[in-house]
Amino acid sequence: MNKAQIKHMVDRFLAWRLPDNFNPDNGITAVRPNYAPEVSWEPTGTNLLDAMQAEAMVRHMADEIPESHNEFAWLIEAPGQNYLGIRKIGHSHDFYWTDDHTKALRFHSQEQADAAMMAVRQLAPYLWAFAANLGEARPVEHGWIATGSGNG
Repeated sequence: MNKAQIKHMVDRFLAWRLPDNFNPDNGITAVRPNYAPEVSWEPTGTNLLDAMQAEAMVRHMADEIPESHNEFAWLIEAPGQNYLGIRKIGHSHDFYWTDDHTKALRFHSQEQADAAMMAVRQLAPYLWAFAANLGEARPVEHGWIATGSGNG
């Protein structure tokens, strides 16, 4: 987590409206003020921690947090959820269709995927023989959550 995210969490923690059934333990009390009974009592945050202590607590919570491996990329998808991949054969490379999205070529944007698809279509028109019967391939945004092993 970065400093801005931690600061945001600390600020949100300190601004959180305590619930009506707030019931602190260890002899800590929350006494409704008597001076303005017509004013709604809506304490926020906590009187247990100041901002520096709350930040230390949030940093402790964030320390060693498992990394998120959410991943999004643009893939070239043929009908039937087949994705364009590339494999090395000897000293050259060959394009092929795979149903395994983790082996697919990945692009940062739809424009990149579209341009690559058009280029590969000119280089290897035989890969698009299915289009007349099954429909065209297209760039698709694809997302998955990878496990800690780095696989999709």
